Amino acid sequence: MTPQEQVKLLEMQAKVKTDRIRGYYIKKRYGITLEQYNYQYEQQGGACRICGQVKNDLTIYCAPGVKTAAALLCNRCTLGIGYLNNNPKLILRVSQFVQYALDIDKKSSPAPTHENTAPTAQSS
Repeated sequence: MTPQEQVKLLEMQAKVKTDRIRGYYIKKRYGITLEQYNYQYEQQGGACRICGQVKNDLTIYCAPGVKTAAALLCNRCTLGIGYLNNNPKLILRVSQFVQYALDIDKKSSPAPTHENTAPTAQSS
């Protein structure tokens, strides 16, 4: 066996070992097989379900208290959901605020001040 063949064999063995470890982890933590992960990855075109960014390694997202994998997300989107406590109402409010902030420029209004940076629940 040539040195190049030995290197290829070692690389292949390392990949098989890595896949076994990864498969065990995914099965234990999320209840799906590595094959199911790979299938979902292909179904999503290797892209995060939220932002659409193509990544080599996507995170399995499960809602808190739910064992079923909902989708594959990039780390940034997974962390964003986590920072917002997996709370759909809070996530919606953040989305509405960002849209509000983006629309400020479109209205040709004066620069926002501390008092008028966001809509309030009080009526005038």
